[in-house]
This record gives sequence, C-alpha cells and structure tokens, in this order.
Amino acid sequence: MTKVSKAELGPPQKHRTGQRSRLALVGLCVYWPTIFIISHIPKDYVPKNVTVSGVGVHLGAYFVLTLLVFLNAGLGHNTHLRSKKTWLLVGAIAAYAALDEFVQSFIQGRSGNIIDWTVDMSACLLCVGLLRLLTGIRQGRG
Repeated sequence: MTKVSKAELGPPQKHRTGQRSRLALVGLCVYWPTIFIISHIPKDYVPKNVTVSGVGVHLGAYFVLTLLVFLNAGLGHNTHLRSKKTWLLVGAIAAYAALDEFVQSFIQGRSGNIIDWTVDMSACLLCVGLLRLLTGIRQGRG
C-alpha cells in the first residue's frame, strides 16, 4: 500500500454543509431578534383582528429557535441526550425564555407568565427529542 501525502490529495472539496451552516446562522441572526421584537410589542399596537393562539405561537417560536440554535451548534444531525453541550443549550434557551417572560412583564398590555415559559420549554424539549430521534435513525439505531 502506498502512502499518499496531503499535497497529493489536492485542496479540500467544498461541501453543501458549509452553505447550510451559513443559512442556519443567517436564519438565527434574523429569527431571534425578530421574535424578541414581536414578543415585546405593546398590546395596543397589535391589530385587533389578529387572533393567534398564544400556546401555538410559543410552541412554534421556540421549536424553531431551538432548531436554529442546535443547527448552529453543530448538533442538528448529532444530538445526544448524554451530551453536556445538549443540556447547556437547553439551559441557555430556558434562561432566555425566562428572561423574555420577565421583560414582558414591563411591557404595556403584556405579562410574564410561567405557563408561557413552560410551553416554551416544552417546544424546546420536543425539538431536542425529535433531533435525537433523527440522529438515532441516521446512525441506524432507529
């Protein structure tokens, strides 16, 4: 068997994962401030005909936020429940959700609500669970 030096292999090939990583980063950088701003608009400025379930909004918002955070941390396709990184990210999202609810208590017509935080965390854990399931399927352990 002949040895091949790195110089003979040529430059590394660009993969689509680089494009996906950039897209995930841009997505997070746009999405997170957007949901922060929207969630802090005083109720008087929200059109009266907008009727959206608070639970549905929180579930969707934090599911997508968790997904984008995990993709940017490199855990989108490699989520493990015993990983410190996984639980560090879940803790960071929990802290952000608590801070978000606390700050909302100072906004006219809004309130900080432990139930909203619980729904936020349910969405986060649902996303982590689905990412873990997909990781298991990709690794052949379904």
